[in-house]
Amino acid sequence: MQQNHKQIDTSSLLAATSEIQRDLRDQVSMCAPYLKNYNQPIVVLSRERLRKNVQRFHKALPTVKPHYAVKANPDEEILKVLMKEGVNFEIASLVELEI
Repeated sequence: MQQNHKQIDTSSLLAATSEIQRDLRDQVSMCAPYLKNYNQPIVVLSRERLRKNVQRFHKALPTVKPHYAVKANPDEEILKVLMKEGVNFEIASLVELEI
């Protein structure tokens, strides 16, 4: 059985990875002064980076409909971005539905 595999353009993948790393470094640098004496884990998330990643996903796999598990991170800001970008949601409870 022959499989058709799409050729991956590694140069664009490396460029995207570098861009993500720069964005992450910038986000952490912005937050660092506020977290000097904070001893709890944090999540740093860029809405714009999330939006770009979803758009890249749609472009790379146009026939795939992504589903986000709300229980993974039910943050309303994340869900708003994902909804605007056409992501579907997987929910496991009424509480998740009400978010």
